Amino acid sequence: MTLIALLIALSIERLYPLPAVWSIDFYMQRWMNWSQTKVRYFRGQSAWALLLQILLPAALAWLLFHWLDSGLVNFIGGIIVLLLVMNAGPERLAYKQLLKTAMRADSAGYQEAAEQLRHYAHLPEGTPVERAVVWLNFVHFLAPIFFFVTFGIAGVLAYGCLRSVYRGTVQQDFDETARAQVERALWALNFIPARFAALGAALVGHFSHALPAVMAMATNTQDDNPELLHQVVEKAEGRSHHPDDRSDAVTHQLNLMKRQHLFWFVVIAVLTLTGTIV
Repeated sequence: MTLIALLIALSIERLYPLPAVWSIDFYMQRWMNWSQTKVRYFRGQSAWALLLQILLPAALAWLLFHWLDSGLVNFIGGIIVLLLVMNAGPERLAYKQLLKTAMRADSAGYQEAAEQLRHYAHLPEGTPVERAVVWLNFVHFLAPIFFFVTFGIAGVLAYGCLRSVYRGTVQQDFDETARAQVERALWALNFIPARFAALGAALVGHFSHALPAVMAMATNTQDDNPELLHQVVEKAEGRSHHPDDRSDAVTHQLNLMKRQHLFWFVVIAVLTLTGTIV
């Protein structure tokens, strides 16, 4: 059921443009506004109160699905939650715009699309755009897959809620302490999945080139996860890029990330057949 739910959700997200109402950001904005209005505890600036406010929908979802205790309900609910968390409609439009402007040699349009992608990935100005694309693919697909397989619906929903608030899609003012707490929590959640993603990239790419970067990333707790993952992807790609083609590095590194989706689906299928996961 886990594998089938993942395949259905990923197929729908790839084949059909989903409206904003099918995004976790849409519901998190409304939940944060409503809960701060109705619950006095959430009106303060406490970092722990903010984390509780963000993760409460996932806790309520876990209680609901546990109470219903229905395989069919969990299956349908899993697909719906995956679609909400995986929805990358605006990011995909910005990526397509990046490719179009690169083909037309439109420098201004290219820079605008690149800045949009950096904004969506919550990366600083001047970051290589291919790093933003790799990271967006990770946070929208590989990380949700990891949390859905390991922790179920509540796990992937908790990740999506934290990601939504951290990226600034929820338009509310939080003090620096509270925002830093959210950033630390999301960094911790991304730590293990990012290293699995690095291993997957190495396995579907040039393993011998990428292995040293994978080993260095495994125990690195100082540098940013996006930077470390991109270093592995660059090594796993194992090819030079055309100096006059701005889209060359972006497209090839994204294709490498997409190839590892298939690899992880094979791993999940094997675990399903052996009865490790349902």
